[in-house]
Amino acid sequence: MLSWSAKWLFDTETYSDVLTPEESKEGTDKRIMESLWEFIDHADILIGHNINGFDVQKMNTRFVLNNIMPPSPYQTIDTLYAARKNFAFTSNKLDYLCKQFGVSQKADNGGMDRWMGCMDGNPNDLLEMEKYNRQDIVASEELYLAMRPYIKSHPNVALYMDSDEPLCRICGSKSIKWLYDEKGDPKFYYTSVNKYHVYQCSDCHGHGRTAHSYYKGKDRSHITSPVAR
Repeated sequence: MLSWSAKWLFDTETYSDVLTPEESKEGTDKRIMESLWEFIDHADILIGHNINGFDVQKMNTRFVLNNIMPPSPYQTIDTLYAARKNFAFTSNKLDYLCKQFGVSQKADNGGMDRWMGCMDGNPNDLLEMEKYNRQDIVASEELYLAMRPYIKSHPNVALYMDSDEPLCRICGSKSIKWLYDEKGDPKFYYTSVNKYHVYQCSDCHGHGRTAHSYYKGKDRSHITSPVAR
């Protein structure tokens, strides 16, 4: 691991760490893996592009090789998986999707010369690699927010909030609008055996439904679920 970058959703500050020239020459990354562990151990959900197929696996590999125990359990949101499942773009690469959604772009990583410079402990190349990673985080966050209303398998963030009010299961907002047709009757999401009242969030624009069947006659609308599984 040469460097890592991360941020908390909606925060302006981006955090990162990078090897020193001496650590890079020696191939010693335990220090930055420990700082990454400290960050991840406080997270409930990790978001990234190809995070399940690359980042988490690489991270776990470096943890175990450095005798670092796993961080606290977390869920993941993989925007690469979400793009493949919900859309049909010509490419699902991060830079291409960012252009299509009109959000911040990836930076230039400098190619093989930059990588070789980092491996040789060149301080300028290590600094540029850290800058590249930090820009990736900004692009990934903006892409996630643009795709978020379409992610049906999104973790239910309302479960992390102590509230008896109806909350959006995607973003946790209270600004949800229960949907009705032109006659004033509730709009429903139907399964093969039941139906559920649906809503749309005014903040993230995602949809959800009551967690309990409309037929049960109990007011449990403060618990919400995806409209499809």
